[in-house]
Amino acid sequence: MSTPAGWYPQPDGRQRWWDGYQWTESFAPDAVTPVTTPATGGEQVDEQFQTQYGPPTGEPAAPGPGPAPVQVQVQKTGQNGLAIAGFILALLGALVSFIPIVNFGGDLLAFLGLIFGIIALVQSGKRQAGKALSIAAIILAVVAFVISVVVNTTATTFLNNVVKSLPSITATQAAPAATAKLGDPITLNGIDPGSKAVVTALKVVDPTTSTDGISTPAAGTRYVAVQFQIQNTGTVAYDDAPDNGAKVMDANGQQFGYSSVDSVSAGPKFPATITLAPGEKALGYIVFEVPTSSKVTTVQFGMDSGYGDSGKWTVP
Repeated sequence: MSTPAGWYPQPDGRQRWWDGYQWTESFAPDAVTPVTTPATGGEQVDEQFQTQYGPPTGEPAAPGPGPAPVQVQVQKTGQNGLAIAGFILALLGALVSFIPIVNFGGDLLAFLGLIFGIIALVQSGKRQAGKALSIAAIILAVVAFVISVVVNTTATTFLNNVVKSLPSITATQAAPAATAKLGDPITLNGIDPGSKAVVTALKVVDPTTSTDGISTPAAGTRYVAVQFQIQNTGTVAYDDAPDNGAKVMDANGQQFGYSSVDSVSAGPKFPATITLAPGEKALGYIVFEVPTSSKVTTVQFGMDSGYGDSGKWTVP
């Protein structure tokens, strides 16, 4: 059974035309009560039912207006690439800042992190994108600078104290050598405090020959042996390789170091190293290989392999 065509009330109080099949767009002007046409076959429409529920067709009534859309603003923070880069650089700089000297490179990383962090903080704007990370990068960079300064200052102070505690090798080398005649003693100081010895160049055997059956001088050269006496007059043990601090010079100023000959006809050589307690003395030869055309005019001996005081003896 279909609902007959007619005017039917709407929820807003107006009358709308039902054509028997569907709602039309026609509304009754100033209509209050529904006006209907008689139903075919004597069937009447329940006006009260229609007034409350609309036409009884089984189909839904026309939908009313839906709720108005609500606009919600969603704040997007997003990401800030400069903030991330600045944080990573500042973090690396802070980690490296604990290593002396190397932290100079860390300072550069921290500086770049600081610059990136400041730029990222300015660019964060209202969106606050990367603001927290930018602030963290700036703080880390400043911390890295402070740690680097403290570490380098501490390391520099420590090294200065170490250098000051070391003997002045340069000053010892620059000190003029004491000079004496062959056979006269010279007092020499070593590097270590309390290291002292009286050294005497006793005689020069020129030439001398090897007696080890192996060593021979090169063509155009000869062996020259110088006898030294070393007496430890210090308060600590004398422990040195005498050959290392000895040399001879000719009239032209040419210097010649020791030769590794095991034994010579001049007499017993010093061993490779000697150790003398305070008050003890040792006597031995040191052998040099000198050109046959050179005349030995000066003999030199230095404490601590030549790094301590040295003395010279003129050869008549």
